[in-house]
Amino acid sequence: MPKYDSYRPEDWGDEEMMKKYPIQRDDAKLYFTNCILPRLNRAYKLFIGYTGDRAKEIKSWQCVSEDTEILSADGWKKIGGINKGDKVFSYDHPTGKIFVDTAREVFAFDANDEMISIKNAATDQLVTSNHRVLLKKSRKLTNQNNSVRVRTWDKDYRYVEAGKIPVGSVDYRLPTSGLYDGKVSIGGDWAELIGWFITDGCMPKKGGAYITQSKPETLCRLRSLLVSMNVEFREWSRKKELEHYHDEHRFYFPSKGEVMKKMNEWIPGRKPNIKLWHISLSEKRRLIEGICYGDGSKRPDGKYHMISKPKKDFLEWLQVLLHLTGLRGLVTEEYINVAHKDTIDIYGKRHISSKKYNGKVWSISTDRTNYIAKRNGKIFITGNSNIFVPYTQGVVETLMPRI
Repeated sequence: MPKYDSYRPEDWGDEEMMKKYPIQRDDAKLYFTNCILPRLNRAYKLFIGYTGDRAKEIKSWQCVSEDTEILSADGWKKIGGINKGDKVFSYDHPTGKIFVDTAREVFAFDANDEMISIKNAATDQLVTSNHRVLLKKSRKLTNQNNSVRVRTWDKDYRYVEAGKIPVGSVDYRLPTSGLYDGKVSIGGDWAELIGWFITDGCMPKKGGAYITQSKPETLCRLRSLLVSMNVEFREWSRKKELEHYHDEHRFYFPSKGEVMKKMNEWIPGRKPNIKLWHISLSEKRRLIEGICYGDGSKRPDGKYHMISKPKKDFLEWLQVLLHLTGLRGLVTEEYINVAHKDTIDIYGKRHISSKKYNGKVWSISTDRTNYIAKRNGKIFITGNSNIFVPYTQGVVETLMPRI
């Protein structure tokens, strides 16, 4: 590797420029020697330290507990399940968008130390004291029209080490979800119809599939959708004997028709798969609409707040889908609660505490300096480990050969 003081103008291909402007050349060289060089030295030492022999001596470097999972592009991964170069989800906090990122480094250590617990009804995080938490701090309550007091927040998110978060009478806001606009497209109508099939459909091994529906509002919606898609189907109905029950309607589809072909491709056996996380944002919203029409319950304001289906795999898949569309989901044994929020609020004195921990800790490093994680069924967005690695790697690989 070239030495820092081995600067030669010919290496840059502009020797004539250097002779023409000697004062500017000397100024640039002086600035490099006094300012850039010390920073580069420190960065390179950090790079070597955290990827070389010293890595074995570092304990619990900006990590999460062993039972915390990280969301990759292929699903949830436990400790040891992610390798360097794997694709993971990360959050761009200035825009609120979620992107597919790359795990630049993977870290795992033994820890016997005090960890920081951030826990309330919507989140459950256990991180090392130097782990970076992405948050906003609350401001004072301000009086609005009609004397309604409203809490205000910092404009931008910032990272704070968990052990340095003041735990007094202060509220904090943490991100839990964002907007992921995937590159796969199936069309909004097909996305909604897939949602209908997941909840109220039947796909027998022999014969055609069908969707059952009886509620007048959703029945009209499903019929209109099928007509607008111009797909082949036939409708059958059966009158219920009890007056307070709605008539049952079934929509049948040919076994070799377009609908069955699409359903077998995207949800074989009516089981949703991870590919649906990667469809476009607008299509994910239509998919959620279809699911809600089938098994959702509405609030008085018309928004769906609960989706009932006692299948753990489905509820956990749906929870991720919600968090990739700016919503928040909390899974129970039989249903998922839907919150139309992309954040959670915690109270420092009540929800942040220290906890003795003895076991493995782990984390990854990403370009956007964070990732999506889950602990005890609750999803959150948190800072990554070793922020220096992506930076110093770029510095070393780009500048070193030119100096």
